[in-house]
Amino acid sequence: AAVWEPLITRLSGQGTARVLVDGTGLKKGILVIVATKAFVDRNPVLVRKFLEVYERGREYIRENPREAARLLSGEVKLPPVQMEKVLARFDFDSRLSDDDIAELKASEAFMRAARIIRERVDIATFVSPVPPGPSGFTGGSSPRGAAPGTIGVE
Repeated sequence: AAVWEPLITRLSGQGTARVLVDGTGLKKGILVIVATKAFVDRNPVLVRKFLEVYERGREYIRENPREAARLLSGEVKLPPVQMEKVLARFDFDSRLSDDDIAELKASEAFMRAARIIRERVDIATFVSPVPPGPSGFTGGSSPRGAAPGTIGVE
């Protein structure tokens, strides 16, 4: 069975499951922050604040993994020691690398081939690979100007 975090850490920690193989080198799991162009255009201050708070949270987790695990453990119902292992497996960087964008393009092609989606999606028109400015937001009025790590939808 395919199982994701934090469930895999919970089950393996209970001794009720073990990892036979993981996805290392097979598939990169990319979590993106999504906002429509209209929402970003209407709420630039809110979007900027959201990304600033996200960045502060990311830095806090990186600098205080044990305390972050303690704070989050109740939300996901894992002991803090297991939550710390889960957090160590994630990269919370909000910027998308060229590799991330390539993975999104590969996912789009796979979903189209499997007929999960029927129309081609030009990922490049929805993703901004531009590093963030001081506020973590690049601004702009087109999907290319969307915040790094986000996919804009028109």
